[in-house]
Amino acid sequence: MGFFGKKAAPAATQVKAASKLAPIAITGVGLACHAGDQPYELISSILGQISGTVLSDEYKFMSDDGTYLVPRMAPVVMFGNMPSIVRMYSSAATALNNVTTKLSINVSTILVVLIVDPDLLMHNSAIDSSHLQRYLIDEIPHLETATFRILSNNTGSSTSALRTAIAELNEGKWQAVIFGGSDSMISIDACIKLDEEEHLNAIGKTEGLVPGEGAAFVVLQSAETAKTNASPALAYLQGLGIAAEPNARDADLTATEGLSTAINLAIAQAGIAATDIQGIVHGLGAETVQAIEWYQASKKIWPRRIDEQQRMAVQLGEIDQADTPDDPIPKIILPYMTMGEVGAAAMPMHLATALAWMEYDKHQARWGFPVRKHLLICDTPDVPERGALIISTTQDAAN
Repeated sequence: MGFFGKKAAPAATQVKAASKLAPIAITGVGLACHAGDQPYELISSILGQISGTVLSDEYKFMSDDGTYLVPRMAPVVMFGNMPSIVRMYSSAATALNNVTTKLSINVSTILVVLIVDPDLLMHNSAIDSSHLQRYLIDEIPHLETATFRILSNNTGSSTSALRTAIAELNEGKWQAVIFGGSDSMISIDACIKLDEEEHLNAIGKTEGLVPGEGAAFVVLQSAETAKTNASPALAYLQGLGIAAEPNARDADLTATEGLSTAINLAIAQAGIAATDIQGIVHGLGAETVQAIEWYQASKKIWPRRIDEQQRMAVQLGEIDQADTPDDPIPKIILPYMTMGEVGAAAMPMHLATALAWMEYDKHQARWGFPVRKHLLICDTPDVPERGALIISTTQDAAN
């Protein structure tokens, strides 16, 4: 049934793309986010530009100059005033329960991979990965026999963890992998830390991160296993690229190569061309330095058809827009604009967003609108690594 039926670390060594992926079907998605717990709620919020951002008097604090700093935040309303660790736990349980309720797979053959923020787990020494696993099993008893892998490594991208899980899936170690992330930055500690780093968005500031929260999980199976289990595929994972980026926070000072390299690796693995990509989901853009990194990457993948002088002439009215070539970059959606910064949950949340976008297209196709066949998801964490995923509507990306 479709959704509408109901500071940078030391430089990492660049990693080459894995060999061509065996067909991987994405057969389920679970969410907990600012808009609700259903994919159509998420994509409706993003495409409709319905922001979940609010001014938070609760988390305001006094700055060094004696003035009060009132941050902008994007909370999940149903969590009320709970502490951030509880919010993260609750998000993870909600999203995981949503995606596992209808699974018809032997649970003992399932691997659950959960990406979390190590700093959040360290806020209370009594909280650790085993405690989180026990909490999830208590909340979702039918996962008692599943294997959990809770990762809080802050030196690599979520795409690296996903690649490892896919390799094990292809080896036949698991019938299915449930891959996701959960995070919450809704806390005074997070606001103070971001403010100290001059990365907090607040009244009187023109940019910066908006603390957000949420969780997302997707179910991955080999295409053959999905068919055997009668699990309809929402999409197929066709390409995965990973590359080092030692200058993740310094795009305004030096050229960056990691994201464009990761995208090219994913495109090559999928066996498609950059021009075949019809939509992009990524989290860059909250700050100027991030926008610069995206500009550097996108210019390499989709060279502009007009130079900057011509572009300026258009803006000044010296050249008519109709007389210039179309911008070759596919349509981009920025989840950050509505849900804020979701930290460790970003890549899984963006993957879920792309799946919801595809489902939205299928719904719109009833009125003759086109369906995007290939979507790009960019993984751009605050670590020296960049990742890229290509998902497609069909198993054979070339057709």
